[in-house]
Amino acid sequence: MRNQKADLAFCCAAHRRCRVTTYPAFAYDPPRPPIEQVFQVLAQVVRDLQSEGRSTRSAGIKPRLAQRLGAFTEKTYGFTTFREFLMAAQRAGVVELCNPAQGPDLDVMLPGQPRDVPRPPVPLQVRQDLWKEFMDWSPGVERAYDRQKDRAFRVSVTDAYDPEARRLREAMQADPARFVPISPISMETQIQWARSFVTKMPPGRHRDELAQTLHTDRPLQGFTRLVRTLPCLAEWTSFRNERVVEAVTSWARHHDLDVDPVATDSSPHRSSSNPASPHAPAAAGQLDLAALRARAHELVDVMTAEELLALPLSLGMLYRR
Repeated sequence: MRNQKADLAFCCAAHRRCRVTTYPAFAYDPPRPPIEQVFQVLAQVVRDLQSEGRSTRSAGIKPRLAQRLGAFTEKTYGFTTFREFLMAAQRAGVVELCNPAQGPDLDVMLPGQPRDVPRPPVPLQVRQDLWKEFMDWSPGVERAYDRQKDRAFRVSVTDAYDPEARRLREAMQADPARFVPISPISMETQIQWARSFVTKMPPGRHRDELAQTLHTDRPLQGFTRLVRTLPCLAEWTSFRNERVVEAVTSWARHHDLDVDPVATDSSPHRSSSNPASPHAPAAAGQLDLAALRARAHELVDVMTAEELLALPLSLGMLYRR
């Protein structure tokens, strides 16, 4: 008995003297390609964009470069900004940079190309299903991306009368891995885009007027209304759309998605049809008008007063009676 007590006392004393040393966990740093290889990928990205008839403005190149490399940030290679990275590529003879006639970004060219390489007549276009879900802040909806159908959509969280919305909600609950949540780009971020655009504009009256709108109670609304009346509208549209593409590409990379947010003529998402519905709207001649009216009456019969007052009606309907 005495030996057991002695052994127990010895173990307790040893435990008090023992100190456990812990070391911080080191984050895994995946191997990065050498800068020379990244420059070559950059040149290929420029070449591919030109062959597709797309703009090679600097802001639009970065998300495509990140998509090719799997991940990319200029800070990994010691550059503070993407512009500094491009200037290093120019010094290496991989690309040539030139200032466009208007706008804050750089045009990225291949060495020896004439400066009058044709540009697309319209700014970079974003897939409309992605544009709607990332740029529209409408409340009362849940936004998601369907991995199987390659489409972004929204579903009402309050509408109990729409069977399609109910079906989508049930599918999202049954197979959450199939659907990737989408958070809209915040108003603060879009206001910061506007500030950045104004800062890079050449000095003048238009720059001053746009800067003043960003100090009002509704800065984004005032900025949008004014820029639509100015010659720099196309430059702003291109500047904004390129950043939307960059934001969507970053979201897709975070969720391990292979999604190209840029709309093309052959893109099935270029039209403005409702992405939440798997079927396009039927043509007027194909509608079963009697069934449609019956369905509409069913919905109206269960609507609240607030929902009825919110129904959109054209003035022409008032003269049909």
